[in-house]
Amino acid sequence: MAYVLDWRVLEPADYIESKDKILQHLTTASQHSSKIKLTTDSSFSEIEQEARRLALTGQIDERDDDFILMMMLAAAGGVEAVAYFPIQVLDELRGKSFRPESCDIEDLMGSWDCHLRGRAMGSSCDQARQQKTLGSGNEAELLTELENGAPISASSVSGMAQILVTQASDVKVRLSSTYQALKHPLPFGGAKRPLDVGEQLLAEFPQMADQLQYLMSSLSLMAVSGQSCLTMDPILVTGRAGVGKTYFAKRLATLLQLPFHVHSVGGNSDNRSLKGTSMGWSTAEPCLPVRVIAQQKCPNPVIIIDEVEKASRGSMNGDVQETLLGFLEKETSEAYFDEGLGCTVNLSFVTWILTSNSSDKLTPQVRSRCQILNWLPPGPEHVENLVWVLQQKFAAEAGLPVAFIEPFPPNTIAMLRAFYKKSGNIRTLRHAVGKLMLRDLTHPGRQIH
Repeated sequence: MAYVLDWRVLEPADYIESKDKILQHLTTASQHSSKIKLTTDSSFSEIEQEARRLALTGQIDERDDDFILMMMLAAAGGVEAVAYFPIQVLDELRGKSFRPESCDIEDLMGSWDCHLRGRAMGSSCDQARQQKTLGSGNEAELLTELENGAPISASSVSGMAQILVTQASDVKVRLSSTYQALKHPLPFGGAKRPLDVGEQLLAEFPQMADQLQYLMSSLSLMAVSGQSCLTMDPILVTGRAGVGKTYFAKRLATLLQLPFHVHSVGGNSDNRSLKGTSMGWSTAEPCLPVRVIAQQKCPNPVIIIDEVEKASRGSMNGDVQETLLGFLEKETSEAYFDEGLGCTVNLSFVTWILTSNSSDKLTPQVRSRCQILNWLPPGPEHVENLVWVLQQKFAAEAGLPVAFIEPFPPNTIAMLRAFYKKSGNIRTLRHAVGKLMLRDLTHPGRQIH
């Protein structure tokens, strides 16, 4: 069997049965055989670890057939840390680029989907699998059983997450069409190389190099561990108005390649925009994170709560900061009862970023649950680098390749540095760079002074 060509059409049981032959091919006949340190006695866990080692050291690409072959073999063997690579294969099968005539696409997807989802659906699925033979053709039946009422745990899938914790049969009548997708596992979003994100953050925000070390450590841990869900502990960004707190939060989400939602609570007199409205009211709706997850069809978005210190405290209609505690605490967010849906949901994969001009008005409980970044404005020495970053951002928004633009000349940088020294405001600097870019683009060949 030509395993490199046929890995797409193999079912989990095929991998188990052909493990020795696949390993022999990988270590003797594949194009990466000289790099792969495995033997026919290697365990499924060792196979997964070797695949990740080769990817992290740049010796093999994550889309290479040999890499996916090792990951699929590990997945078939029950290794939970295989992340999302088999899901990518399913996406390829669902697309038009590969439709082999020799296999039943729906049967194959049902087999792999269930096999992968089952690992994340908790003990009930594990117990059920012990009673069923792997690859016996009963995986689709098992998935149907789970969707029709088998208890679902709040843990994550290999590359996917189940949002509804309550039994699916209990919520069928309560879910509008907007939230029907929550009944099924949703694929995680996020960058495949978290370390690159950290390096880019340091390049764009050099004045925060010391404080960003915590984020760098978290991103490094994700890269080494190979965890399937890209998520971070809650972050509180404090600093005076105009220093770039919200811009940083949005930029972090963009670099992480995660969907984000900015929600300002400044001046809010109640918590309904966060907590939602209970069933029975004509305005009933779920809490904010459920709405964002359903809209983006992603279980791990970034939600940015802007101006959190300006929300009213102690309101008879609910306290914003008290409501946030239920989302920020992992134990409660894993099994959060949503009054709008009338069921329990898992919100633990959401990354929360709070911004505040000062932390003095925030409760100790909120502060203690967040990694605090005291945001510093860039100094004059950072202006040249910051301006170039802004130029690239504006070019990208205009649909222009970076190669189309050039850094501003020294006299323009000196003018912008003096302007920034006087204003001390990132927003005004951003507007100034935007105007100069517009003049440059609309008057080709004209030098800006």
